Amino acid sequence: GIRFRYAANRAQQGAVQFSGDDSEVEDCVFEYTNACGAGFRGQRIAVRNCIFQYNGQMGFGAGRAHGLLMTGCVVRNNNTKGFDRGWEAGGNKIALTRGAIIENSLFTENKGNGIWFDIGNEKCQVRNCLIADNENAGIFYEISYSLHAHDNVIVGNGFAFSPGAWGASAGISISSSPDCLIERNLLIGNKEGFSLREQKRSTPLIGGGSEPVWNHHEIVRNNVFAYNR
Repeated sequence: GIRFRYAANRAQQGAVQFSGDDSEVEDCVFEYTNACGAGFRGQRIAVRNCIFQYNGQMGFGAGRAHGLLMTGCVVRNNNTKGFDRGWEAGGNKIALTRGAIIENSLFTENKGNGIWFDIGNEKCQVRNCLIADNENAGIFYEISYSLHAHDNVIVGNGFAFSPGAWGASAGISISSSPDCLIERNLLIGNKEGFSLREQKRSTPLIGGGSEPVWNHHEIVRNNVFAYNR
């Protein structure tokens, strides 16, 4: 039940930082900060019924936040200060995180990607969300592994005035990320419905080292694509 606003935080730094394991964040609002509304670094953090809105760079960021659960949240109208959306801007960015779940949430009207996973994420899920009217991709999964995106409604994404990073202008964009399962999503009126990008890239791994990620093994099934440009 706490409202956080007007922090003069720098880019890539949450106005509020959650670093403790097994933390719970409920019914809070993060808004009108200079950069990110919140940052998550601990393990098994649960974020319930929170609002991230009108932040200068992103709604929230997360790194090594294994087991992050975000449920019943609203992430809208972020990147009000026009940070470079090919670098880090929009609804959120998650890196080097295993087993994150984003569910039953709204990601709307962000100036950048709606939901962005980038660098070495593993076995993450996006389910039962409304992802609409984000200026770049609705979901952008980049140099990571094993996304399961299912039962989402994804509408009107990707119509930015400039191209998205690595061509991320679709309802769901998979970029150099093997072993993903995309199923039972409804994708309507996006610039592109689904896009697959494959470059000779590598990513750091959670356990150390790096791994090439350009050999895709994706399953896309039982989705509905309609009126995508």
